[in-house]
Amino acid sequence: MSSRPAPASHDSHHFINQSGCLCYGALHNILHGASRPPQTFSSPAPETFGTVLKSASDYNIRAQKGAWHVFPLVKTGTNEVSAWFACHEDADPTVELRRILRVSGSPYEHDHGSSFNDQTTAAQGILVINRYDWGGYDDRCADQIPQTAQLHNDSVGLVDHAQAGEAVRTWQEQAPQARQTLPSGTWLYSAHGEYLFARFGFDEARVHALSFLCFTDQTVFTQTSFMNSSTPVRQHESRLDTFHRNLREGHNFEGIDIARRLADTLSRHVPSAEEQVGPYDPVSYPLSLAHVSHFIAEAGALPLASETTDLVVEMVNEMVLSFLERSVVPVASSSNLAEAAEALFPDNASATSLDNRLHSRLVSRDVLPDPQASDPIGKMTLFVSSRAGTSTESLSDYINGIYRCIAFMLTETCELASQRAVGNGHDQIVPIDFRMAVITDAELCEKFEHSRVLQRGSRAQR
Repeated sequence: MSSRPAPASHDSHHFINQSGCLCYGALHNILHGASRPPQTFSSPAPETFGTVLKSASDYNIRAQKGAWHVFPLVKTGTNEVSAWFACHEDADPTVELRRILRVSGSPYEHDHGSSFNDQTTAAQGILVINRYDWGGYDDRCADQIPQTAQLHNDSVGLVDHAQAGEAVRTWQEQAPQARQTLPSGTWLYSAHGEYLFARFGFDEARVHALSFLCFTDQTVFTQTSFMNSSTPVRQHESRLDTFHRNLREGHNFEGIDIARRLADTLSRHVPSAEEQVGPYDPVSYPLSLAHVSHFIAEAGALPLASETTDLVVEMVNEMVLSFLERSVVPVASSSNLAEAAEALFPDNASATSLDNRLHSRLVSRDVLPDPQASDPIGKMTLFVSSRAGTSTESLSDYINGIYRCIAFMLTETCELASQRAVGNGHDQIVPIDFRMAVITDAELCEKFEHSRVLQRGSRAQR
């Protein structure tokens, strides 16, 4: 059982939520929240406004009735406040705060979780409020606050919905650092930091908020503690330590959101849902774990993480079958290998291009047979034959050459995935490393981009 920090004094850090709803934000945000009916939990995705991302809010939220205690979070070993945490009296503040930080902590710290509201935050009952979501970035009701009371963006309030208007009238007459905690709410002043962030933590049913964390861009949670405690609220970890902990905790490392942002940054073409193919019946998969491990060994790459091996093998097979369906099948009726090679790999003029290397591997008959290849070639032949309407016998030379091309591309991908793993602080390859390897390489991405599993993730995770 965790040791609960003692609540701050009743006079300065304790308030009562009688209405079952809390308003939050700058003074004008609170006024707007008070004018709106109580809001239920939602997970609003950010939208682009000019050059920034903002999530819509009405600045109030249903919250557990009763006493809420407020804790100053200080730089470890000092009394300098770097963040604030409020939670219902029935919640364990240490457990609740660490739960929030695991899901969505400071975006300025390593392994901070989700930076925006997403599927993970929704599933865990965390509402993310970022720097552009409140304060002066939303001017609704700002005309009702004296201009002198709007000059500061270094503090926010948290107050009972039913008493919000009265609280604002009291607070607007005081300087931010002098605003007193009221019976119905508290004012959270941060002397350091340019931008304010917040997180609400909800109960398991995601009906009532139980906690509220407010911090700045200067807050470092690995160097932040409850008052009179020497234990940071978040333990420092190396990137490798974090990776192994996440593996133990069952993270799948799909990295779909990261891959999508990367694709946008690189202006990669992402086929529409109608253009994507798969997922396929695993019975059709031509490659086993042994085959993928062989390509990894050929590339001199890091090993696969055993915890996510199935996801990588699935992705590799889905990429291969998507390449067969979108590219190989339409050319299966070519009269000879040279004609097929020209149709499949037309950008072969440069000796360093991927198309040039694949072209030569398809038409070459001097390559020694790969002892690993017989089973994959057999399954690939059946796959192509069933879709192209050609006999398996007529495809022999063609599919043998295609296998050489696929083996080359996958060996290249394994090498790139290993490099990505090192860059990501991993000592083993996980799905995000493989996915990023394909997306960041324009030539490989073009070959495999129609795979639905590559673009959207494992069927088991969707």
